[in-house]
Amino acid sequence: MRKTPLQGFTLVELLVVMAIIGILLALLLPAVQMARSAAWRYSCANNMKQIGLAIQHYELNFSILPPSSTSDVELWGGTGTGSHNHSWASLVLPYLEQSSLADLTE
Repeated sequence: MRKTPLQGFTLVELLVVMAIIGILLALLLPAVQMARSAAWRYSCANNMKQIGLAIQHYELNFSILPPSSTSDVELWGGTGTGSHNHSWASLVLPYLEQSSLADLTE
C-alpha cells in the first residue's frame, strides 16, 4: 500500500516562522521609535519657530517686545473693575492664529 503525504505545516516549521517574524519585529521596533522621536523633535522645533515669529510680529506692531507679565487693565480696554494678570504668552496669541483663545483672556 502506498501512503499519501500529509499536507500542512509541522509544529517545528510553525515555531521557526514565528521566531523569524519575532526577530524581524525586534529589528523594526528601534527604527519606529527613532522615527517617532524625530517627528516629536520636528514638531517642537516648528512650535518654537512659530512662537518666535509671533513675538517678532508683536514687536513690529507695538515697537516693543511683549512684557513678561502685566496687570494693566487698560491694556485690554477694561473697565477698571478688576485686574487681569497676563503673561507674554497671552499677548502673542493673536499672532499665533489663536484669536478666539485671546478673546477668552480679556
